[in-house]
Amino acid sequence: LVGHHFYSTRSQKMVEDSRDCRWRDMLQLSISEMRSTVAELGKRLGSVEDERNEWKTRYETQMELNRQLERHIGLLQEKVEHMRGDPADYLLYVPMIKCLWVR
Repeated sequence: LVGHHFYSTRSQKMVEDSRDCRWRDMLQLSISEMRSTVAELGKRLGSVEDERNEWKTRYETQMELNRQLERHIGLLQEKVEHMRGDPADYLLYVPMIKCLWVR
């Protein structure tokens, strides 16, 4: 019986070791997959940040362009009002107006 108990305990230990080894393998695989997922999410976050910055830059550029156009419209309106006041002044603005249309 003593020999039988030794083999029984030994095979039980082997089964436990095998089970532990499988658990370790599964945990290592799971950790590896999680690291990969974290890395991929990090890349996506960087991509989202880049896109957000691109749209912010586009927005700011458009706002600046809008401000410039508003100023330009104001200047042109002033000139139109001035030309309405004295028809002789119109001839002074013809070259400037042609220049604006060429642009």
